[in-house]
Amino acid sequence: MGWLYIGTSLPDEPYGTTSKICLLPFERKTDFLKLNQEGNPNISIGRNSEGKPVPIINGFYDYSGGMKSSATSMLNYIKMYLENNDAVVKQTMNQLAGDRLQGRAYAWNTYAYNTPKKMLYHNGSSFGHSSWIALYPNQKVGIFIVTNVVTADSQSRLNELSNRIIDRLNI
Repeated sequence: MGWLYIGTSLPDEPYGTTSKICLLPFERKTDFLKLNQEGNPNISIGRNSEGKPVPIINGFYDYSGGMKSSATSMLNYIKMYLENNDAVVKQTMNQLAGDRLQGRAYAWNTYAYNTPKKMLYHNGSSFGHSSWIALYPNQKVGIFIVTNVVTADSQSRLNELSNRIIDRLNI
């Protein structure tokens, strides 16, 4: 679901159909596969580790970081995983490989999978933005963090922040 299919065309379907089939059923109406930076004051400008602005690029990189989403859209994405009883959605969170500490589900990395503090997460950086999304299914909590800076340690720092938030919630 979600990130697995976004940015790819469905066989024999026009490009726009992909967003209708993959985004709208999950109330992701504020996601975009293509976006113009000019004249749009609501777009975050990413920065590299030297603080220099990084432009939005559409085209070649759409598959690795081309989806642009709003906070509302990401909340709906998290809710889809935590509140949905659909068997396919639930199956995507099953650990497929790994050990007790680290592993892999369909679209998620896993951490401490067989413990009460099980975490499923996905992270990445592209074009001056770093992101971290974590699901804590046993606590019914999801965290999404995005920054407009990419540094060598962005991902580890976002992971630490996510862990501190969970610790503060004391759940």
